[in-house]
Formats: sequence, C-alpha cells, structure tokens
Amino acid sequence: MSNKVIILLFAVLLAKGGQAQTYEIRAVNKGGGFVGVEMRITAGTAPTTADFVTDLVFGLKWQSTYNVDLLNTLTTNFHVVKSDIRKTKGAFHYQAFSASITPFLFPADWALNGWVELLSVRNTLTGIGTGTFEVAETGFDITTEPNLGVSLTDVTPTVVASATLVALPVNLVKFEAQAQQSSILVSWVTDHEENAKSFDIERADERNSADFKRVATLPAKGANGGTYEWTDKNVMGGLKYYYRLKQIDLDERYRYSEIRTASLDDVTNTSVKLMPNPVDKELRVVLGGTIREEQLLIKITDARGRVVMVKDYKLSTGRKLTMSAVALMQGQYFLTVESGKSVLAVKPFFKQ
Repeated sequence: MSNKVIILLFAVLLAKGGQAQTYEIRAVNKGGGFVGVEMRITAGTAPTTADFVTDLVFGLKWQSTYNVDLLNTLTTNFHVVKSDIRKTKGAFHYQAFSASITPFLFPADWALNGWVELLSVRNTLTGIGTGTFEVAETGFDITTEPNLGVSLTDVTPTVVASATLVALPVNLVKFEAQAQQSSILVSWVTDHEENAKSFDIERADERNSADFKRVATLPAKGANGGTYEWTDKNVMGGLKYYYRLKQIDLDERYRYSEIRTASLDDVTNTSVKLMPNPVDKELRVVLGGTIREEQLLIKITDARGRVVMVKDYKLSTGRKLTMSAVALMQGQYFLTVESGKSVLAVKPFFKQ
C-alpha cells in the first residue's frame, strides 16, 4: 500500500461466526460537489441478510486550504451521521462519521465484488476549483470527543481510491465594501461557482451589528463566476456599516461570507471638520492642513445630490468659516470642498 493509501476505521462482525472475508473501501466523486464512500467484499462468502454490521466508525480528510465543510444531511442506508465537528491536524481537515444505530443487516443484493454505498455527502463553504477527499487513516487521533482511536482487530478494509476532482463551492476571490462620496460600493469576484443560484447582500450597522437584513439580491453568473457590484445609496454619515454575502445554491442551501465594513467618514474626511453635527442654525467649517489650494468652492448637497448652497472661499482669509443652515430642511447633507475640477473633501452632516 502506498503512502497515500489511508485506512478506514471500520469493524464488521459476522453473525455466522467469523468467516474469513476481505473488504475494500473507496471515496468516489458523485458529481455536483458530492463525495461518496463505498465498500465491497472481494474474498470470502458474500454476506446475507442474516449478517450484520455491529460497528461503523470512519473519517474523511481533505486539504485545509479548500476551506470546505461537509453537510450534516447525509444520504445513507446505514444511518451514518457526522460525529462531532470538523477537526484540523497539520495540513488537513478531518470529519469523522459513525453509525447512529447498530447493528445493520447487510443488503440482500450485496454480491461478492459489488460496491455498496455507505454514504453520500455534499461539501459546502468555499473552495478553489476542485479538491480531493480521502478516507482517513486507522487510529487517527486528533483529540476528539469521543476519541476516534478505536482498537479493533476484526476487519481493516484496504483503501483503493480517493474522490478526485470534486467540485468545490463558490470560490470568493475578493469581497469588499468601499465608501464613495455619498454611497457604499459592495463588490466581489468569484472564479468558480458550483450550483450557485444567487447572492443576497445583507447589511447591519453599528447600532446593532448582529441585525443583518437583506438589502439586495444578484443572480449568480454561472460556473466560471465573475465580477459583481452593487451600490448602497441608503446610507448616512456617522455610522459604520457591516456587509456580508449569503450565497444561495440551486437547492436553496446557503452559506455566508466574511463580514466587511465601510463608513462614509472614510472618504477623505479628515481634512474637514464640521461643528456642530447635527446642526441647527450655523455650521462651523474647519479646513485642515492638507487643503492648500487658494481658491475653493464649498458646496452643500442634499441626500439626492442636489446642490442647495454654494460659497466661493479664499484660503488666505483663514481656515475657519461659518455657513448658515437656517434654510435647510431636516435631513442629511454633504459638504464638498472643491478646487477647480478636483474634489478635496466630502463631509456628511445632519440638519436637525
């Protein structure tokens, strides 16, 4: 057996009294991101329905760089379930499986050299392209509860194949939330999408960072992925916003991305200070040292981008000025400092 051959923890006791049999085990690519585990008898008398499995414990392993997990919902005739959560040791993730009910009668049609599927399970989360899943080695011990190191001498099947080229889920190459002058641009890039249906963009803010609500839905671009962009215009200054992606599969299963944050205050606003904010009658503007242009144009626009006030200003008169806010209606506004065609700063404020 090569170094790549991994041994399954699998114990079979036959009710007939221990006739000699040889078993083989393999992991197979079932398509659509599914991994199957199959076993067959290659020597000895084929079991009948009078024979039964009294213990079933085994594991799968895969490269931790895939960043995938295996779903709790399994397709199995042997009542196989996930045992504990995914574990990591070295460069590999490990997932243990065990029979939740024993003993099991062998299927009546399990002929000699006939493969019988123990389980089929789909991977989830994110990955890159395709991956390989292998049956895990005898006695692998990664400090699980219960401990998976089972000492049995009944049967040790030989591993004969691994599941190669298994399609991994959506590979999220990039996910960003970037503040613009009066909006936040949410963008992401995928280079692989397996069974993807759509992406929900969910948002929260610092007033309740756990209260995510869907603000947009974009359809998936297909197997090869692509670039996505969406502009959040319903934002205001003075708040930090939290964004995450909910990637939904064709079968309605879903997974979440990591969280990204953005604030309108991130857009070159350190060069301008506004006081008070919110404002009632007079808005005091302080121009920071990064602004050096002599001739300035100071504009106030409303939340729809309409210019409601314009003031020419020369820096030689000082770095502090006052603007009346009496005529402004209650709501959000943006003060922009320009020089020629260049925008030097944008600062949001509120009229109370």
